[in-house]
Amino acid sequence: MRLYLHIPFCLRKCPYCDFVSFKADRGIMRDYLQALAREMRIVRELEGGGALESVYFGGGTPSLYRPRELGWLLEEAAALWGLREDAEVSVEVNPATWKGSEIREAWDLGFNRMSLGVQSFRQRDLEVLGRPHGSIEALEAACAALALRGPTVGFDLIYGIPGQSITDWEETLSLALRMKPHHLSFYLLTLDEGMPLKKSLDKGHHALPDDEEAAAMYEAACGLAAEHGYVHYEVSNFALPGHFCSHNLACWRREGYLGLGLAAHSFLPPSRRWSNIDDLNAYMASLGEGKLPLRREERLTPEEEREEEAMLALRTAEGLRRSFLLEGKGGDRQHNWLKWLEEEGMVWMKEDAFGLTEKGMFVSNDILATLLCC
Repeated sequence: MRLYLHIPFCLRKCPYCDFVSFKADRGIMRDYLQALAREMRIVRELEGGGALESVYFGGGTPSLYRPRELGWLLEEAAALWGLREDAEVSVEVNPATWKGSEIREAWDLGFNRMSLGVQSFRQRDLEVLGRPHGSIEALEAACAALALRGPTVGFDLIYGIPGQSITDWEETLSLALRMKPHHLSFYLLTLDEGMPLKKSLDKGHHALPDDEEAAAMYEAACGLAAEHGYVHYEVSNFALPGHFCSHNLACWRREGYLGLGLAAHSFLPPSRRWSNIDDLNAYMASLGEGKLPLRREERLTPEEEREEEAMLALRTAEGLRRSFLLEGKGGDRQHNWLKWLEEEGMVWMKEDAFGLTEKGMFVSNDILATLLCC
């Protein structure tokens, strides 16, 4: 069994973020931790499940809590389900929160994978993104985590920032690669309507790199990561051998997981999905009454299962099983179209599977949409 625990609190809302999150309040955060523990007990009784293979603390900003507070929640989960000796225990860390002593304490408490929300090592980029940390704090947190020589340490980086040039991006990349983290995630900045940064762009205050520049940034990241020994195992994720994120791989393989906390999602194969409500007061009240805070529950149709399998598998370097093409209505059309994409360098094809090259990964959404429509 795999467990995701959502922490919906932040120091402040970043102007590009559309996740459900709230400004930190210690009193509310303490109550939320207790509610999350109650939800774990109810879900364990209803759903069962074996020993935990991975636990992922995501957000929001989990590192707004003290390590011992998250450690208590991890102990609660281990007492309910059991925790495999080789379990992957991940936590997302904002460099503005935990310093060296907290990072070491988290490692001592069993957190063996840390994802640092660096986003950039350039001060200007961080200011445009409205991040609560600066470039010095990013470097200090990265050095403190890597100095432990125990946990797997990953950096999250954003490209396509307004005003960012490919030279700026390569500066951040080069510094990150010299530090040799075990894992790197590169995310293209996307802005939904209503986001403060999107409103600023609409007023002409900033300019995003165009599609050609964004593609060049992605290509540069792929090339530099490969030169330094990183394996490109998912559209946005790169890792040194032995440091793939097993929790995320399980999600992409549709192996199932329990998601607990505000607005969290769960999936049990082959077709059962459910999600929690995204109203914080209602979430707390529901659990206070001993009821699960469910928002929606559904069973995927066979066609929806197929679409989801393709969407997730084609994000990864493993690709999608070749037999997928034989099960749909457009097998010949799909095969001919994929052969054309192979000639264009977008797709690789093997006897038992096919997938996207790095060139194809950058336009994966377009390829997937066409595949499913053939």
